Amino acid sequence: MDERKTVCIGEGIEMPRVGFGTYRLQGHECEVAVEAALECGYRLIDTASIYKNEEHVKAALSRWRSRHGGEHVCITSKASPYEMGFDKTYAACLQSLRRLGVEQLDLYLLHWPGVAKRQHMDAVHRKARHESWKALECLCRDNKVRAIGVSNFNPSHLDALYEDGIGIPPAVNQVEFHPFCLRRDLLAWLPPRDKTSGADAPAFAPLVIQGYASLGSGDSALLTHPAVLRVASECHRTPAQVLLRWSLQHGVPVIPRSAHTDRIRGNLQVYDFRLSEAQMGVLDGLQQSASRRFCWDSTTVL
Repeated sequence: MDERKTVCIGEGIEMPRVGFGTYRLQGHECEVAVEAALECGYRLIDTASIYKNEEHVKAALSRWRSRHGGEHVCITSKASPYEMGFDKTYAACLQSLRRLGVEQLDLYLLHWPGVAKRQHMDAVHRKARHESWKALECLCRDNKVRAIGVSNFNPSHLDALYEDGIGIPPAVNQVEFHPFCLRRDLLAWLPPRDKTSGADAPAFAPLVIQGYASLGSGDSALLTHPAVLRVASECHRTPAQVLLRWSLQHGVPVIPRSAHTDRIRGNLQVYDFRLSEAQMGVLDGLQQSASRRFCWDSTTVL
C-alpha cells in the first residue's frame, strides 16, 4: 500500500506519522525501549522535560548511532506547566537540548495550556501562554528548534493564542485521541489566517493534530472493547494496530508507547492495511457509547 509515512509540519520539515512515545518510561527500561524502537524503524522519539527521561533517550540514541551512523531521528520535547513564561520556557528548551545531547530539536511544544499549581480559572494562564509562545518563536529564530507547537490545547486556547498576536503559528497540537475521545472539535478547527504576522511567519499549513494515549491506558478498557476486538478479528490485526490505523485514517499521527519489543514492532506495522468505511464508523461510534478520557482534561483551563 503506497501511503505517505510522514506529514509536513513546516517548510522542509517532515514528521513521521508514527513515532515512539516515552511517557512513564524511566531509566534502563527507557533506554532499552527507545533503542528497540530505533532498531524497528521508528524515526520520531517523543519526550518531555516532565517525563524526566531525556538523558535516557540520549543514551539510547548514542548507542544506536554508534552502530548505524548519522541517520536523522526526529526529536520532540515539551516545556512543562512549571516552565511557563518567557524566560522559563526559553531556559527549559536549552536544558532539554543539553539533556538530549542535540543542538536543535525538530519540534518543541508547550505541554499544557496553563501554569502549574494555579486554579484553572486564573487569568495568569492566558498571559503565560502568550509569553511562552513568544519564547518558542525566539527559539525558532535562534535555530534551537525547527518547528513549534502545543499540547492539550482546546479550540478556545488556540483562538486566544491567535487573538493575542503571534508571529509563527503552531505546527502541531498533541492531544489525547482515540475512539473514546474523538476530538472532532479540533479536527474541524481552522486558524484565523489574518492573525499571523511577521516576516518570519512560515507559509500557511493546517495545524497537525497528533494523538497520544491512542491505545488507552493500563486498564485495557479500549484494547479489550468488543467493537475493537471485532474489527481486529475482521482485519486479522491486533487491537493496537486497529486503533493506530483508525487514528491515521482520521489524519492524526500517533506516538504509541511500549516497553515490549514485539509490541513496539507491531505498532509500526500499520501501513499495509486499511479500515473500511463501516469499520471506521463502528469505532467512531464509541465516542457516543463509551466517551472517556484516560489522561488530563484541560477544557476548564481559562
